[in-house]
Amino acid sequence: MLTRGGLGTVVVLIALVAAALSLGPVSAGSVAVSELSKHTHIHGIAVASGSPSRVYIATHHGFFVVEPDGMASRLSETGDDFMGFTPHPTDPAMLYASGHPAAGGNLGFIASVDGGRT
Repeated sequence: MLTRGGLGTVVVLIALVAAALSLGPVSAGSVAVSELSKHTHIHGIAVASGSPSRVYIATHHGFFVVEPDGMASRLSETGDDFMGFTPHPTDPAMLYASGHPAAGGNLGFIASVDGGRT
């Protein structure tokens, strides 16, 4: 039988394990795009300006690029929830986005001048 404090500890541990399982592959180096979709949901897709073999993916856990080999790598330094984004039509380093920070709230309208890293 769990005590009140023991139950709280179990709930916290379950939450931490669930977070690790759902975000582990997303925050790691590269992951097959088929695996990425098992750990996060995708909000938007666009072909990279000036590089049609690269595809950008905005997800609930960050901003990714998919190379021709089908591997997705997170470009963004953060795991924020990018709800919408669009690349600049002629400047490949410029991206526009909106969404929610991982900690909650709103990002508002944001722009990246370094290809989505920041």
